[in-house]
Amino acid sequence: MWVSLLISIVLVVVPVAILIHTQKNRTDLPEKKPDLKINIPGVENTAKAEIEDKTTKKEKTESLDSLYAEKNGKRLCPYCETLNDGEASSCCACGNQL
Repeated sequence: MWVSLLISIVLVVVPVAILIHTQKNRTDLPEKKPDLKINIPGVENTAKAEIEDKTTKKEKTESLDSLYAEKNGKRLCPYCETLNDGEASSCCACGNQL
């Protein structure tokens, strides 16, 4: 009986104590500084929009479904990417116009 009581205390009290301890540590973190600037040597000061454009551009690649659809004369739905017959005007799965 004492063993089961001891095990239940360990399983309940210890995780709660750890949770309380980690919550205290989270409040001790310093606040973020909004005026922090990063200087990269050899790079002129450029507009933030230009930097974001360069980093967020993704290469446009074709999926295997679109390649298969082109090869076999089928139409690929731009919304749900379902293969449809070439004569279809609306998607057979979602009903949107092709």
